[in-house]
Amino acid sequence: MSSQRLFFILPVVCAIACVKATETRPASSNAPAQLSAFFDEVYQRQLADDPVRQAYLGLNDRNDEWTDESEAARRARLDADMASLDVMRERFELSDLGPQDQLSYRLFAYQIEQRAAAWPYRDHRYPVNQMRGFHTQLPSFLINMHPIDDEEDARAYVARLRGVEVRFQTLMTDLKQAEAAGAIPPSFVHPRVLEDCQNILRGSPFDDSGTDSAILLDFRTKVEALDLDTAEHAALIRDAESALLEGVEPAYRALMAFIDRGVRPRMTGCGSSPTVRPTTPTGCDTSPPPP
Repeated sequence: MSSQRLFFILPVVCAIACVKATETRPASSNAPAQLSAFFDEVYQRQLADDPVRQAYLGLNDRNDEWTDESEAARRARLDADMASLDVMRERFELSDLGPQDQLSYRLFAYQIEQRAAAWPYRDHRYPVNQMRGFHTQLPSFLINMHPIDDEEDARAYVARLRGVEVRFQTLMTDLKQAEAAGAIPPSFVHPRVLEDCQNILRGSPFDDSGTDSAILLDFRTKVEALDLDTAEHAALIRDAESALLEGVEPAYRALMAFIDRGVRPRMTGCGSSPTVRPTTPTGCDTSPPPP
């Protein structure tokens, strides 16, 4: 190899080696392990306050509860995460961390800062729509994420049914606050949400069709698979029917009555949002309006 070619290759090799050394250079202390432990603590704190999330992870410690989604509870969770962010910044220096831990540090900060920045606009959303909302999450969650392996699980399922009314009160508060802020779904959303609610209330014990509703069928199937006598099966199913009639049905009827009032937005698209102004056919301007 000529000396001229070697002259050009060596700087490149050295540069690559320097980059590799930087990427693989170990942290200057045990900060990475401490940061990992810190993230574990934050995660466990968040998880302890979220029974629904626990269920998705197969944890049943609080399987008779719904996650509190009231504004006060959501604000308390945000405040706790903001406090954790302050602790992270006080305890750890980016210079003590490797590239991957630095990325985790920045992402943790970014996510919390984004939630804090979005808080003033918490009412500028659609709590229920044709795609999602607690009204459709409820049956899906119970059917797919609430196993019944013993009588205690069955009673926890019934407790969740009885807790639906309180959970829907939070939902109704969110809907009213969103409406007051001008966040009203387009007209085509309303009949689809009503249809979803009607489907959930179709079948026993809500009518005399002779066919179980989706939730009761799920409960009955799971309970009858338990090693209990016939009387115990029947008692649990009666409890579920009572909870459906006393807790679930009134909640859905109230939601349907609220949606069916005929309140509609004056316009659709980004122009219907209280926080944006249309600029182009395909874009929205979120800057403050001109004086």
